[in-house]
Amino acid sequence: SSSVVVFSLQLVDFEKLDVFGTEVQESFRVAHCARRKEVGTCFFQQGNWHRALKRYQVVTSHLSYLEHWKDEAAKGEALLLRKACHLNIAACWLKLEAWREATESCSEVLRDEPGSVKALFRRGQALKELGEFRDAEHCFRKVLEVDKDNKDAARMLLKLRQSVKAEVEQKKEMFSRMARGIGSKSEAAVSPAAVDTPETVIPGASEPRPREPSRQDPGEAVRFKPEAEEVEEVKDEDDEVLWILGATAFLLTCASVGYWLSRRSR
Repeated sequence: SSSVVVFSLQLVDFEKLDVFGTEVQESFRVAHCARRKEVGTCFFQQGNWHRALKRYQVVTSHLSYLEHWKDEAAKGEALLLRKACHLNIAACWLKLEAWREATESCSEVLRDEPGSVKALFRRGQALKELGEFRDAEHCFRKVLEVDKDNKDAARMLLKLRQSVKAEVEQKKEMFSRMARGIGSKSEAAVSPAAVDTPETVIPGASEPRPREPSRQDPGEAVRFKPEAEEVEEVKDEDDEVLWILGATAFLLTCASVGYWLSRRSR
């Protein structure tokens, strides 16, 4: 006859292992971080961006300093693992619409690998959302330099050009409205009444009476020429004032837009 033996075990105490202690092998550290990355990927696939982000950040934090590692094989694996987690962190930030944080994560990858297609593409996406169209265009162009058949980058570059064109048209309209407003104020300041009307003195009359020059009398037209030159000088001065005011308004607007964009990016 067979008998069944049942053991009952009780955990009395345990010592927590420091994964990154000096006594732990570097290959074991890499394996531990790889498991953390796999957990993060599961959360990412479930749409749980915050929990996935936390797992990826644990890996990049643990593998931030690798210069002192002696095991070259483990060091190589750790570098690849760290890069993958930085890219995944950028993907999480994009999902969470944290554009500036996404660019910073991509910059971590590009610091070691300037030609990383994924880092350039995701950085371009974030810069586009931040309204930094020129820098975003540069990123997508770099992607096409590395991978000329990248259809996603070509499509994003086309959308980016449309956004740049719309922004230019919007700024042109804004500056045009500003210029019209400044022009109307300047014209009101210099009214036609400020220009003296030429007069002709009639003998025997008590007061001088204004007279228009005859179109068929060339001599009369010559007499009014100096006055016309004075009016042209006033107009020239007005044009100069308008130009100065327009340039000033343009500089003030650029400064305001730059300040607004800097506040928005914080």
